Amino acid sequence: MFQTALNALKPNTTVLGYALFLAVNATGVWGGVFPFLPMKIQTTEVMFQFYLAQSLMMFAVFSALARASYCKVRLKPSACVLLASTIYFGGWTFLIASMYLHQKSLALAVAGGVFLGCGSAMFYLLWQRVFASRSSDDGIRDLIAGFAYAALFYFALYLIPRAVTAYLIPLVFLPLFALAVILGSRHIDFSQPMFSDAPRENIRVYRRAVSSLWRSALCMGAIAFCAGLVRSIAIEQPVIGSLVNLLSMGAMLVASLAVLFLWKTKGLKLNLIKLYRIVFPLIISAFVVLPFTHFGYIRWLAAGLFALYSIGLMLTMMQCAQISRDRGVNPFFAFGLFGGIVYGLHDVGFISGALIGWMPGGELAPNVLTALVAIYLLALMFFVGSVNFKNSAAQLLYGDTIELVAPVMEGAPAPEADAKPRDDDAAPSDAADLLSLQVGRLKDHYHLSEREAEVVDLVVRGNTVARIAEQLFISENTVRTHTKRIYTKLDVHKKQELIDLVAQF
Repeated sequence: MFQTALNALKPNTTVLGYALFLAVNATGVWGGVFPFLPMKIQTTEVMFQFYLAQSLMMFAVFSALARASYCKVRLKPSACVLLASTIYFGGWTFLIASMYLHQKSLALAVAGGVFLGCGSAMFYLLWQRVFASRSSDDGIRDLIAGFAYAALFYFALYLIPRAVTAYLIPLVFLPLFALAVILGSRHIDFSQPMFSDAPRENIRVYRRAVSSLWRSALCMGAIAFCAGLVRSIAIEQPVIGSLVNLLSMGAMLVASLAVLFLWKTKGLKLNLIKLYRIVFPLIISAFVVLPFTHFGYIRWLAAGLFALYSIGLMLTMMQCAQISRDRGVNPFFAFGLFGGIVYGLHDVGFISGALIGWMPGGELAPNVLTALVAIYLLALMFFVGSVNFKNSAAQLLYGDTIELVAPVMEGAPAPEADAKPRDDDAAPSDAADLLSLQVGRLKDHYHLSEREAEVVDLVVRGNTVARIAEQLFISENTVRTHTKRIYTKLDVHKKQELIDLVAQF
């Protein structure tokens, strides 16, 4: 089993390119400072203006491209990568210029924040499209492996002299991961429903996708809000930023390896709302004690929040990619909507933290107000994400679970048509008839996903493509795509063969 998980870490162009992008992006997005730029230009005013401009642009670009994908504005992959690279290069050019033009460092930092925020958001969406367009196994494997290698690349950057790194990023690293995006995009099958369907002709599909995303997006947004609060404090103390970056990347490495191992050995199901419920008591307790601690505590609070934030980013991309595959929703729409909510709340937290810091009332007042605001939003998002307003548990969790199906082991025994029922085969209840049990056995044997099992169940019951699309809130093209993939996995070629195979269980 360990060897199986280890094999999944074998790098390829996509994995290494994405890892390099994440490592470079971590130098300016997650922490409170730029670890590879001179500290003399990283004043509180410059850093505040830079991060505000950057995060606002990320929110704007995520939201705008989500809207554009819904309106089916077609963007060529090569043109998108060229535009994103040019903008990203411009951002680092402004930052490097600020090292020499001290009198204009503030204006250059703001311009750098605008360009880097726009370029980063575009690259995130381009990578998301690459991962979502692939098969579930390949897309998840490359995504998780990319996060693991990103941490190693980031730590390796500290081996390079600081003055050199600032130039290597736009001149060497940027062209490399931009080329990796182009190579990955060449293998995208744009005939898939997530790209070929007209969103406005499948409004109910996109509405269903929004209903599946917004609760978990708010939960992730609550953590982003708190991260924005502590970032406003971190920019006043550069030592916090270095700790934030190091711990964030270290936590991302551990989390990605753990998820990869569990997926490859046992299979894994993750739910962002349920995970938020688990960490909620820890986060809210950490903020409660904030007013009663010394300054050193805020360092670890900020580092812990951004570590959680970086892990949440990995899970967010996995969930949005799964929704794109299962529902046929454009990856730009799914991840753009999620990212817009998350970064919007992060911006609110960042601005709120800055306003709190400017309020009069003594040394203790900012920490007290920060804790109160954070606790209030955490509790509010917990309530919204937990309460079932329509008294339907199925709708509450529908589409929120990230399903990582364990790979099929070679040499697995084939089902026997005349096999005797096991002792644990109880008579089918009202909720699960015999056919449902047979489909469940088929799912376990061939390691189908939940959505694929749902399609099989509806097909063998005699439902038409249109009826299946109606029941699952997906387009007819998406149903046909799922059916084609199911036939390939099960090695059948027509509906009757599928029915006969299910009957063997």
